Amino acid sequence: MFIREDKLVKNKIRKNNYKINKILIITIVSIVVTIISIFVTIYSCNKNNINEVINDDDIIKTENSAVENSNNMNISSVIPDVEKSHPKAAYTHNTSAKRLLDIIIITSDRDIQDLLKEVFNELNKSISADNEFGETYYFLGVAFRKQGDYFSSIDSRENIINAYNESLYNFDKAEYYHYNISNIYFDKGITYSMLGDYFQIINSTQSEEYYNKAIECFNWSLNSKYNYPENVYFALGNIYYKIANYINSVESYSKALLTANNIHKPTRDEIFFARSNAYYNFGLNYFNERNYEMAIQCYKNAISDVSSNYSAHYELGKTYTFINQWENAEKQFEYILEHNPNYDPKNVKESLVYVRKMTHN
Repeated sequence: MFIREDKLVKNKIRKNNYKINKILIITIVSIVVTIISIFVTIYSCNKNNINEVINDDDIIKTENSAVENSNNMNISSVIPDVEKSHPKAAYTHNTSAKRLLDIIIITSDRDIQDLLKEVFNELNKSISADNEFGETYYFLGVAFRKQGDYFSSIDSRENIINAYNESLYNFDKAEYYHYNISNIYFDKGITYSMLGDYFQIINSTQSEEYYNKAIECFNWSLNSKYNYPENVYFALGNIYYKIANYINSVESYSKALLTANNIHKPTRDEIFFARSNAYYNFGLNYFNERNYEMAIQCYKNAISDVSSNYSAHYELGKTYTFINQWENAEKQFEYILEHNPNYDPKNVKESLVYVRKMTHN
């Protein structure tokens, strides 16, 4: 009896131990699974964070590169990755449009409108053949700018602004579809410059804003290795001249001379003439500030660039009289009378009489 009860007790204990062990095993397994899940989650999060950091670094590098190359310019976002091939018809119509645009450059204003209609007709056909061809939109930008120039000649204000804005819009589309960036920004700079010229009389603040945008575009074009840097520097020199920044104007013209020749526009003679005028106006500024030494140097530079800059000769002679250098002043007035007797003869002759009198006193 005792033996049987003892066996029952032992069996009961064994069963309880088995249940306890089973519970412990299940618990341990659950803990292990939980720990593994935690590690997997942590690993996944870290991996995602690492990828985000890598992606952020790539973005930062890309943005820094863009800022460095574009001179703080903002270009169109979401640009397609690869430029696609285009139908032959689109190239054909664009070639016809370019030929017509080249003709417009040497055509009188009264004939431009008819030619522009042909240009727009060809480019619209090109868009019908392929509406994702950057070159087409570039030519549209040029055509609309030409139209704006025409409207400027007849002083049609609303049409002028609309045409130039259409020009800028199409240049942006050309950039989106991967046309040559340096060309686009050079031509955008020209368009902004035209807008600056137009607003110069009616709204000087607006004009200066357009000129500043033009400067930014020209700098971006240079950073993008435009094929004709002398054109860009010449355009920059002209804008700086218009906003009376003669230091940068002279510097830009000087850079243009480093690569200019007498085959393409602008020629070296054209650049020398522009820089001479910049030096001349620079001299006037120094003269008004009573910095006669620097004024004299600027006038000399102006004459060195263009010996027939008689305004510079006259102002140089006048400046010499302010520092009592009568003989030097006399030489300048005599030079004018000898080479261009029709240049303000009354003032030149009176000035010459005066300095000769002072020379012999």
